[in-house]
Amino acid sequence: MAAAKRICLNMIVKNEIRSLDRSLRAVAPFISCWVIGDTGSTDGTQDFIRSFFAARGIPGELHCFPFVDFEQARNQALDHAYASPLEFDYLLFDDADMEVVVEDMDFRAKLDSPGYMLQTRGGVSYWVTRLARRDSGARYHGVTHEYLDVPGGTGRLDGVWMLDHATGSNRVEKFERDIRLLRKGLEAEPDNARYQFYLAESFLNSDRPAEAAETYAKRIAMGGWAEEVWYSRLQRARCFWRMGEEAGFLREAVAAFDQRPRRAEPLYDLARFYRQRGMNEASMLFAEAGLRVKRPAQDVLFIEDFVYRFGLAEEYSIAANYAQDPQRKERGFSACDWLALNRQAPESSRSLARRNLQFYAEPAVASMPSFSWRRLQAPPRQQERGARVCVARHGEKVVGLWTDGESDFLLEFDEALEVIGCKEIRGALDPAMNKQSVREAHLAFFAWGGALWRVAFSPAATLARIVEGETCGFADLRGLSNSGRDARQCEWAPVAQGELLRFVVSYDPIIVADSTGREIASIGAPLASDGFRAASQFTPLNGGWLGLVCEAIEAGPNEESTHYHRFVWLNAMFVLQGVSRPFYLESRGRERVTGLCAHPDGKRLVLSFVANDGELRLATVLAQEAASQLLPAATYAAESFRHEDRRSALADR
Repeated sequence: MAAAKRICLNMIVKNEIRSLDRSLRAVAPFISCWVIGDTGSTDGTQDFIRSFFAARGIPGELHCFPFVDFEQARNQALDHAYASPLEFDYLLFDDADMEVVVEDMDFRAKLDSPGYMLQTRGGVSYWVTRLARRDSGARYHGVTHEYLDVPGGTGRLDGVWMLDHATGSNRVEKFERDIRLLRKGLEAEPDNARYQFYLAESFLNSDRPAEAAETYAKRIAMGGWAEEVWYSRLQRARCFWRMGEEAGFLREAVAAFDQRPRRAEPLYDLARFYRQRGMNEASMLFAEAGLRVKRPAQDVLFIEDFVYRFGLAEEYSIAANYAQDPQRKERGFSACDWLALNRQAPESSRSLARRNLQFYAEPAVASMPSFSWRRLQAPPRQQERGARVCVARHGEKVVGLWTDGESDFLLEFDEALEVIGCKEIRGALDPAMNKQSVREAHLAFFAWGGALWRVAFSPAATLARIVEGETCGFADLRGLSNSGRDARQCEWAPVAQGELLRFVVSYDPIIVADSTGREIASIGAPLASDGFRAASQFTPLNGGWLGLVCEAIEAGPNEESTHYHRFVWLNAMFVLQGVSRPFYLESRGRERVTGLCAHPDGKRLVLSFVANDGELRLATVLAQEAASQLLPAATYAAESFRHEDRRSALADR
């Protein structure tokens, strides 16, 4: 490989003390020197630059000169670099509100062209020339929104990009300054299409949509660069929307799509427009069309990443809930579920999708026809409401732990899940258990090492063995270590097989603890599983572990939250690889699963749960039917939503 080229940082600054540290720290490892122009800082920017590079032994020059416009200032800084005795091969042009992100650590050895464009990201994506060879003769043009002209041409550089952090009140001042500079520039160059475009942009960003719409129209009439003309039409449509001129918006948005059908932004706007007016079928048409448009690989101007990655899926997921076509509603459910668990989705989109899932979630029997439940009677002289029952597999039989926080009973079931045995478990009340903890279902029941055990957490966790016999009792009561974790965030879902006992303590990341509570593994989850709460122990399935988790949808101040459940599947190494869509068991509300185990027939699973009315239920479902609901966890990490990609995680097992 060729030797790494030496890079000189070149930039202009003024009163950038708040953002300089982030910007310079990002670029420092990749430069050999620097030449910076300061146009009048009074906040300590100059001293910071000198001390920052001195501490790292990176030589450079700081020059001070007045600001007239950006073409003058950037070229003056560039000329100082050209004239410098510092040794370098390429100039890297940076800004204080930008952060260089390097993914290809060998990029400097690959440089040979006169110039390179780097992609800028931060809401929208676009390509800007940021690297120029020292002998290229590159020059800046434009009083503002200036561009670098590199004789000999530029290419795209992959593996290095710029993250734009430009936000805040200083942006208002910037837009007003740009309006002044651009108007002055247009007086001198009335046919400068770039000035006309950025004047319209500055008007829109200054909340002056009427002036922006008029200026965009002038830019459209000037012709020229097709992407800029197209984007002007899209922005003109948005001006009309902002002004409440619906006919103008619709005319320009449809024209924008017709002009450049490879871009989905107009379709996203149209989907939003109709959805906000309750015209959901029309909204779905535009969202569906937009979802078929792939992110353009060749366009360079203002690609709105949110639209392609999440925006269209979000609009579709909202509108499709009202679809009359069942297939569309099914796709809407998938889109909503994908957004709810996609770690890269904005928090606002993820939260909205999680709330909306309550409208899509179906009863378990809708997707698992074998699912059926029956009511479980309380032991003699006990009240059913306010109690819990947790099922477990013990040898060749299904057993249950019934508790209300004050009394505990060990139940035995036949294959029809009829109670054939009921023994009270005598002994002092476990200090970790009370009626409140029972109501909140902070309890797990399981078999381990040939014995039955119960773990309770409210919030301190205790593990106890259940002594079986004519008289049942608790023994081996022990506390479980939180290993420094917040006890309220620990779930303690048991994973027991033979002499092995592990606990899944949390789901994002997957934290695994041993039988003492000591953390032994932390495994990243490919999806946003922070809302998962343990609902059951894990049971062996297809070489891994199947469990149930509960998610709560928070309601208003005077309303109760809603619960729904998902199956999750961990492989033998506790990696989360499968997750089902959410469902409810009997009816929407505050149902809560309390146990899961294999039925003795080897075909079914047994679930215990508390219904909305507080009554106790036992349910069964075919194990492979449950497994068929599992979607690959990696699907939720995809760059964009594709309904056709969602197939069973265990399809090949």
